[in-house]
Amino acid sequence: MICPYCGTDNAAENSTCTNCGQALVEARIAWQVEGQEAQSLPLSRTLSIGRVPGNDIVITDTALSRQHARVVVSDDGISLVDLGSLNGTFINGERVNEERFLADGDVIRVGRALLTVSLVPVAPAPAEEVPES
Repeated sequence: MICPYCGTDNAAENSTCTNCGQALVEARIAWQVEGQEAQSLPLSRTLSIGRVPGNDIVITDTALSRQHARVVVSDDGISLVDLGSLNGTFINGERVNEERFLADGDVIRVGRALLTVSLVPVAPAPAEEVPES
């Protein structure tokens, strides 16, 4: 992915530019639990997912472990790690056994809940107009 700020070519999974550190994508995770309003959070930092308070994303589903999974945000990209949950964590229907990088549109299943990842490329800052003389 080409950085819109400095032009550096970055690996596709990078969420920040390796040269200038600017965000390359606006990343969000969204979910809806039956009977509740849809929710979403920006993926600007590492988030924990589980069924008890203290997690960043709390889903009160007995099929989730207390600390079920973690979405890791790093300079290398955004990845998902299962924290040894009993019922497993899945990306697009495939069980996660080791850290996996996430892509736009990936669907994460924890227990009976589905979470969707969106990675939208950041548009470059508008160029300043130079007044004509």
